[in-house]
Amino acid sequence: MSGGELLPIAVYGTLRPGGRAWHAFGLDRRTHHLGPCRIAGRILDLGGYPGLVEGDGLVAGDLLQPLDTALAAELDAYEGEGYARVIVTLPDPAGMTAQLWRWEGSIAGARAVPGDDWLHCRATEIDPTDGDAAA
Repeated sequence: MSGGELLPIAVYGTLRPGGRAWHAFGLDRRTHHLGPCRIAGRILDLGGYPGLVEGDGLVAGDLLQPLDTALAAELDAYEGEGYARVIVTLPDPAGMTAQLWRWEGSIAGARAVPGDDWLHCRATEIDPTDGDAAA
């Protein structure tokens, strides 16, 4: 990455377009939507917010190009304990490098998300302004 270049962000949950955190962070203004992506792993419903964990599946997501250098640090704070920002190579678009927040906390009681696509669970999303949301 050259000086000033911001690494794309792969989002798979509440930060996807239309999600509550998408709106809360103004991502329509602070990022450029590059299109859909697939992320290696699987996605779990942790109780109103998703967690991406390692696995053999492909998780549906969206790829965002940050326009704001402060965004990653804000998302670090939002994601909080249990999540780690990692750099991955996406299977789709093939070979694209992106950053994302992977769940590294407990998965006890978590449910698999149908089709590894958070859009199937969006109706149960918790509000990111209540202090208990992540993704």
